[in-house]
Amino acid sequence: MLQWTSAGAVSAPRTVQIRVQRNHPDRIQAGAPEPNRSLSPTELLANLRYFSEGMSGPRSTPCNRLVLSGIAVSRRPDLPDALSTARSLGFESIILHLSTVDLSANPHVHNVVDHLVVPIPIDHHDRENLEPFLSNCTTPWTALFRTQDETNTEPSQLLVDVLQYHPSEVILSASFPTEPNSPPPNLERMNRWLQACDAAERKRPFSWRVQGLPACYLGPHHLRTRRASNRWYVDAEHQMEAALRFFPDVTQFHKEDGCRFCTADGHCDGFFAQWAGRPEFPPMEPLD
Repeated sequence: MLQWTSAGAVSAPRTVQIRVQRNHPDRIQAGAPEPNRSLSPTELLANLRYFSEGMSGPRSTPCNRLVLSGIAVSRRPDLPDALSTARSLGFESIILHLSTVDLSANPHVHNVVDHLVVPIPIDHHDRENLEPFLSNCTTPWTALFRTQDETNTEPSQLLVDVLQYHPSEVILSASFPTEPNSPPPNLERMNRWLQACDAAERKRPFSWRVQGLPACYLGPHHLRTRRASNRWYVDAEHQMEAALRFFPDVTQFHKEDGCRFCTADGHCDGFFAQWAGRPEFPPMEPLD
């Protein structure tokens, strides 16, 4: 189902992402506003009901996929009851976006969800704290690398450290523009990550992809992109009918006219208008 917005028609989201906690420093910043507080337990349940049974109508689409995020989200005392309620409301897939603070939480919370997304710290000491959690994790999980972070450790070593814990997927994320003067991604830095993934995959196959850059910037790795699906975005200041759509309220990708002739168009989001055309970036040209 399509919905009309100020930016044109967008797909009706089947996913709702709820930023339960106010802070989430380990996330990929994509332009979402910073809430001034966390959600209360009552508000969390109200939003779960609104985006499921509350959207069961001829002009709306109920969500069946739930993403919960925010620092220490899995430590909330009300979370087990909220997860049970979400299941009863028809959420078929529940994903937790964790932070390093969540790693020592009750493992029962992690085990009753379907998937975990874990940002991988660049600092070696923080990765050491991550190892006990990953060693005992039985839930499928995704390793998220913020490739634009500066580090003295080579990407190849970071991958070796993480792949021994068998993530179901590795995501290499470039930076997103969050302000008019946000620094653009460094393509040389991303290229080192691409080479490291390529070398690691030759030794042992694993699933990996890139987000935040168009396929035409990735050379022989142009198949490693995937179109992002739209989602509702909820925080304390944007709840229920006031929720944001990830597209176009939080972020907007840009494509050139020629992109519609590109063989990667179906699995590429494009790039960001404020960076496209800058001298450090090649033109967005369709792939054959």
